[in-house]
Formats: sequence, C-alpha cells, structure tokens
Amino acid sequence: MGSEMCIRDSICPADAGPPDPTCVAAPSAQVPPQAGLLERANASVGFSGVQGQCGWRYGYQVPSATTGFQLMLEWNPGGAWLVDSATLWTQIQREIAHPNGITTSGGRRAIDQWAIRRWESDVAGLVRITGAASKSSSGGNGVDVRILVDGVQAYAQYVAGTDAVGVSFTLSATVAVGSAIDFVLEPHDSNDLVDATRTELHVWQ
Repeated sequence: MGSEMCIRDSICPADAGPPDPTCVAAPSAQVPPQAGLLERANASVGFSGVQGQCGWRYGYQVPSATTGFQLMLEWNPGGAWLVDSATLWTQIQREIAHPNGITTSGGRRAIDQWAIRRWESDVAGLVRITGAASKSSSGGNGVDVRILVDGVQAYAQYVAGTDAVGVSFTLSATVAVGSAIDFVLEPHDSNDLVDATRTELHVWQ
C-alpha cells in the first residue's frame, strides 16, 4: 500500500513488515474485505501446537473468576488444545471450538468456561477483522460468539443450536502492537450440550 492509501483510509503499513507467509493464506487465495488489504492473521493457517506461533494463543476464561484469560496447557497431538480433557469439554481445534457449561454431560465438571482464540497484534493502526461461526453439530440450545479488542466488546451474536449456516462478520478496530483480539465462544445459558462450533477469524491491514 502506498502512503496515499494510508492517508485516505487511515490504514498504515504493517509495523512488523510483511507477515510470515507460513501464517497466512497464499496471496492468490486471500479474499480481503477491501481492495489493497493484506492478511495479517489467519486462525486456520496459523493454528499449531505451539502457544504464540503466528501470534495465536489458545486459552479460556471462567467468567465467575477474576483471573481473566488463561492459557490452555494440554495439547493433544491429534490437533486440539484443552484445559483438562478428563474433566472439561473446553477445547480449541484448527476450525472448531467447544466451551464448557454448568449444564454438561459425559462426567464433565459443571462450570462455565469460555473457549478463547486470541491473536496478539504485531501491527499498529486500523485493522479489519473478518470471520464466521456456525454449528458443526446440530443440537443443543446454541452458543454465544463475541469478539473483544483489548477486552472491549466489538461484536456479539447468538448462533442457534441447529444453525449450520451461522453468522459472518466484518468490523474495524484500532490496535497497538501487542493488542489482543479475542474470539470468544460461550455456552448459551450455561448449557454446553452439542456446542461444537466452526470458527473462522482473519485480521487484515
């Protein structure tokens, strides 16, 4: 992008230089929400078993606690981050996430626990955030999806338990280097039955 576009759209070149090509889709496969933008983060391409790789961190939050965002520490080589696979449903996979609720099953603990996919920005300025959420398994009473930027809610939407089409979103946010963009998945009404949800998140600048 040239300086003229930076002034016109208030979108400045990435502070960290070009993104690591292993962390984003190939340029020919990118579908930006606005001409001239480049993908800075791709939740699917950047997913890995290493916390912090490509700027992504995989965690959770217990809304009744004051501890805030916590990292998941259990990695299943089959491709999932978990809090405790023996006692909680909370997990994040490449394209699917699942929270835990007070109404639960399978011998899991009855506790609200949100699954959070976080990208820590390596750029400053205005960014575009795009993504989607839909149920991967039909059933239950649905899930609540939220996008937070540095802890401030920028988007919220309910996805019904049978909604395989789901919702998509495009929004703008001003970030600093180190800002946190969170994709939060919550069990609707604290009920986690059949809550596996497809998730998609991209950041553009």
